[in-house]
Amino acid sequence: MNEYSLNRRQLLKFSIAGSLAMQSCVSQNSRFKISLAEYSLHRQLYAFNPSANRYKIKPAKEKLDHLDFPKKARELGINAVEYVNFFFPGMTFNEKYLNELNQRAADNGVTNVLIMVGREGMLGDPDKSQREKSIVNHKKWIHAAAKLGCHCIRVDAKGSGDSTEQIKNIGDSLHQLAEHADSYNLDVTVENHGGLSSDGNWLVDCIKAGDHKRLGTLPDFGNFYDDDLNKFFDPYQGTETLLPYAKALSAKTYELLPGSEHIMVHPTKGYKLDFKRLMQITIASSYSGYIGIEYEGGDEISEPEGILMTKKLIEKYIAELS
Repeated sequence: MNEYSLNRRQLLKFSIAGSLAMQSCVSQNSRFKISLAEYSLHRQLYAFNPSANRYKIKPAKEKLDHLDFPKKARELGINAVEYVNFFFPGMTFNEKYLNELNQRAADNGVTNVLIMVGREGMLGDPDKSQREKSIVNHKKWIHAAAKLGCHCIRVDAKGSGDSTEQIKNIGDSLHQLAEHADSYNLDVTVENHGGLSSDGNWLVDCIKAGDHKRLGTLPDFGNFYDDDLNKFFDPYQGTETLLPYAKALSAKTYELLPGSEHIMVHPTKGYKLDFKRLMQITIASSYSGYIGIEYEGGDEISEPEGILMTKKLIEKYIAELS
């Protein structure tokens, strides 16, 4: 066990039984609701669908079928879900499959919130033909989100080349997607998700360049690291910058620093996140809506344990700080 791992004694504070028995303060606070991001269970999903495991992440022993995700969320005491497009079979639009997924969500009393879209090309590709192809690829997930009753999709602000040119290209692509989404009464959100988008100010410039009422951000507490620059942007300033444009939110967590109730440590990069401070910033902002649990810890605790740990922390700080 490394120095940042959460030991079993500490985990007792976040037991499954305790979390499920706890009366959720969120249900008494209509400003916020809790949802579960599907990537929180990526190791179980990769065990069921190895072809989706592009980066060869160690799968879990337990397998989870994408169709059973709503049921799994409900078992964990969460009644709203956020899907990831590459866990859909073949990453294709299949109406029969979407009907089945809708039914399973309804059977479990689960609300479909959004679809996170990736691996569909760069919206800021300098090659116009590749950009147009990426836009078409993304549009099918707007259709899928509408079919599932979601309120938005999440996309990435990815490109290459000059930073200013990327803003222009991404802005144009985002505007086209937002125009398309508007006809479905859906929003398009953009997440800080590595590369230049890890800089909150740069990402806001992309949103402004897109210039559409349907565009917004999806701030992620943990995605302020730019691998290309090997630079960690200030997550507190970044979250504060993105929240005024937010239409969704990912409360990213890792394992807790031993002896702490709210300091998270990235399992490989080692940077720390003060979860309580990030929740303070969120609650102090004008944002209202879903706070998505997205657990991405290491190997010391299971994905369900990490999800329940995060759920309990969100409830705790909403109760204390609201």
